[in-house]
Amino acid sequence: LTTDERISLGGVLAVLVGRRSDGWDLEPTAKGAERFSAALLRSILCGVLELPAEQLTALEPLSAPPLEGDPPLSPEPFAESLPASAARREELLHGLAALLAVGSGASGAGG
Repeated sequence: LTTDERISLGGVLAVLVGRRSDGWDLEPTAKGAERFSAALLRSILCGVLELPAEQLTALEPLSAPPLEGDPPLSPEPFAESLPASAARREELLHGLAALLAVGSGASGAGG
């Protein structure tokens, strides 16, 4: 995956995590503690997609639930940066799935 593709995928994932975070962040966090959604996003962006910490800092706020009355964010601005070809997008998703499989295999093996 190219850097631009990884950033675009990171943005899409951040927005999608944000849409579910109100159901995932069930336990109250102590002041300064990381929300589950933010930890999940960090794991994917930094661990799997190998994006720099600056990208996580920029995208992490998108993983928070929208404020009451605000419309949900759309992943479309990030998705527009992905290739238009369905075949190329499928390749990207396969690449992401492979990275996730390798990452979960490594953590399952004690790595």
